[in-house]
Amino acid sequence: MQQQIIDIIIPSSDKYMPYVSVLLVSALENINKNYKLFFHILTEDIRQETINKVEMLKRHYDFDIEYKYLNAGLSFELPYCVNTHIDSKIVYAKLMISSLFPNLERAIILEGDMIVTGDLSELWSINIDNYCIAAAKDAWYKCHRTPETNPYFNTGMFYANLNKWREINFEQRAIELAPTMELKFPDQDLFNAIFKDKVLYLDWCWNAATCVYEKWFNVLDEAEKEQMVSNHKILHYIHKIKPWTTFNSRYGEYFWYYAKLTPFYEKIFTDVLNLPLNKTPNDTEIIKITFKYRENILKYWRYKFLYLISQGKKKEHYKNKKAACKEKIREAKNFLR
Repeated sequence: MQQQIIDIIIPSSDKYMPYVSVLLVSALENINKNYKLFFHILTEDIRQETINKVEMLKRHYDFDIEYKYLNAGLSFELPYCVNTHIDSKIVYAKLMISSLFPNLERAIILEGDMIVTGDLSELWSINIDNYCIAAAKDAWYKCHRTPETNPYFNTGMFYANLNKWREINFEQRAIELAPTMELKFPDQDLFNAIFKDKVLYLDWCWNAATCVYEKWFNVLDEAEKEQMVSNHKILHYIHKIKPWTTFNSRYGEYFWYYAKLTPFYEKIFTDVLNLPLNKTPNDTEIIKITFKYRENILKYWRYKFLYLISQGKKKEHYKNKKAACKEKIREAKNFLR
């Protein structure tokens, strides 16, 4: 049986491609084998050296990939944004995908700070014929801004019906609307303004924002919490706390599991080790434990021997020392796994 193609669009810079490669592997590891993934990378600056490294993944996975360079024909004014650090065409390019990819009827759009833990063919199978977009609600706005009658949705991940975009002339409407709005999250705000009555709301599991656990978990009902915690299919490392910025990232173990399967693993790991060690106490402690792994093994066996030949208080002393080393070895193994 011929494989069905799932088109996935991912905006990225050259600097972000190591993390995007982890996203690619996570999607490929979990996809139903009756489907083939076609990745379309939107970029301004990805180098040939980086492309060659990504191509190494084809030794283990069957997929297609292309790179769409925005400096080759995309021209529009970048509207003012409250978040002044958001000034790249990459951010706004998602608004233009119906013209950038004129042959695509639909596509799944992902961001580079995500990991796929489920099967994307399940998302692809959802019927969006009567909608312009399918997306999950945004937890921050659920508790701060929008009524339940018209919830604000997050566009880090969305499933787009590009034929519908063309029917309603979405891109021109976005260009005309942008200068009239005070944009906090530029593409996301515009998507919400134009698609507010043309959106199919997806379960939280398709865009499980890891920051929700620290900040807004209490605003979710029990069913939503279950989707976030146990049934997540896409993890989204929103905001500053990401696996490659701290060793103490929630659900970071998923990222590192897939990172090991990419040709960028050594670079990603080295970059994290070069971060300042004053990020959090846990970061510093984990790094110290990891690099003293062999030393702790030797100490463990030394204390075990001394425990066996000692008596009284000395025996208790070496028992505690042995237990402490065993715990450090366990933590290092968990991190390196």
